[in-house]
Amino acid sequence: MLHSNQGLGSQYTTMGPVRVRLTGVARTDGEGKPLPSVTAPTVAEASSALERMARVVGADAVLKPSTDYRAAALAAGPLGSLTHIVVTASGTAVAYNAVESEKSDASDGEAEDEQPPAA
Repeated sequence: MLHSNQGLGSQYTTMGPVRVRLTGVARTDGEGKPLPSVTAPTVAEASSALERMARVVGADAVLKPSTDYRAAALAAGPLGSLTHIVVTASGTAVAYNAVESEKSDASDGEAEDEQPPAA
């Protein structure tokens, strides 16, 4: 579903919502300090994935991006615990309109037609 927002003074077309969800498991030591992990998703990774997803569907940018980070304990013990992490990112994919470039191309073409013929 495409919506034109030119009436609002904007130069883009809304392509629709985009959403990305990343999940992973993080471990903590016995004192509750998180251990380094490459499987635990971050907000930055989710934001980057959202931008890539928008580009895949043909968008130029994402408006009003938002993220949600949630962590829930899965298991706990004397040597450490597991935490399930879910990061969700969402926004509105938009494509910029090419109105300005078309107007400048048309004005260049008119200028060429108005030149006097060579003698």
